[in-house]
Amino acid sequence: IDMTSCNVGSSLFFAGGRRTSDGSPFATSDGYIPGIRSTTFIVESPLNVARHGSAVACYIPNSKDPFPSDPPAILIAGGSTSSNLIQPSSGILPTNSFEYSRINPSAFNSYATLPYNLYYPSMEISYDRRSAFVFGGETSLGSLSDEVFSLDLSAPTT
Repeated sequence: IDMTSCNVGSSLFFAGGRRTSDGSPFATSDGYIPGIRSTTFIVESPLNVARHGSAVACYIPNSKDPFPSDPPAILIAGGSTSSNLIQPSSGILPTNSFEYSRINPSAFNSYATLPYNLYYPSMEISYDRRSAFVFGGETSLGSLSDEVFSLDLSAPTT
């Protein structure tokens, strides 16, 4: 539960989440191919920080974008590193971790850190500005953030 996911071409990518048996966070990732109703046949890279309730965005430039030669990537920000069985979570330990992975094949690498620890923020890509924007989330249980952060995607480390 509480996994992140986004569309990568003809596959769905998902990562993190927490176990239904004990509520502990996952660091695993995988892809699902709807056309064959199966997960991918390769072992995807794990996250550096096991977490649930993260923001995710897939950066997939195309030929009409201002930076069409940028490599496709998956970005994951924030989330909670705590274990909790209750749904919705009754206890969180937000993280400021931001990870970046080129899509084919690569490992997740720590990139920048967010200025705040955030649980369940949202993230979108601006192809014109070559940036990822992280919106809102919780800094602690019940304490909402109205901040917006931008992360430069011009030269992320991979």
